[in-house]
Amino acid sequence: MRVRFPQTIRALVAVVSATASFVAGGCYRYAPMDVESPSLGTSVRVQLTDAGALTMAPLIGARVEFLDGRITSAADTALTLSVTGTTDRFGNEVPWRGEHVMIPRSALAGFQRRTLDRKRSYLFGGVAVGLVAAVGVGFGINGSGGGDRGGVTGSPK
Repeated sequence: MRVRFPQTIRALVAVVSATASFVAGGCYRYAPMDVESPSLGTSVRVQLTDAGALTMAPLIGARVEFLDGRITSAADTALTLSVTGTTDRFGNEVPWRGEHVMIPRSALAGFQRRTLDRKRSYLFGGVAVGLVAAVGVGFGINGSGGGDRGGVTGSPK
């Protein structure tokens, strides 16, 4: 008889990992900020105007609508962002490595901040628990520990 324990553990780890990454990515949303200029060091999502996207295209890429990053400097006419990523008008995201980009204030449509979406978090958390439970039942993982002792109890005589 073949032992399937390592295969069961591998399958369970794969399902838990996939579920965790799904839950982690699905629990956040971006909410508008009601400030003209967030403080230095603040992580923000900057939305560009249409004209701003055209002006900035040679530096950040064509059709970019959002820049994610941390504000490193701010002046009356521009702000500098340490960019961690961009999102174009089609929703395609491109990661960046913290390059500094100066954005003219005239190119800014607004600021957004990443916030926890509690409703989606609870929903995805419930789905994750359900998936882990279903996999556990499917593979016969019941947490009983060791194998069958054949009904022998007590100490040997």
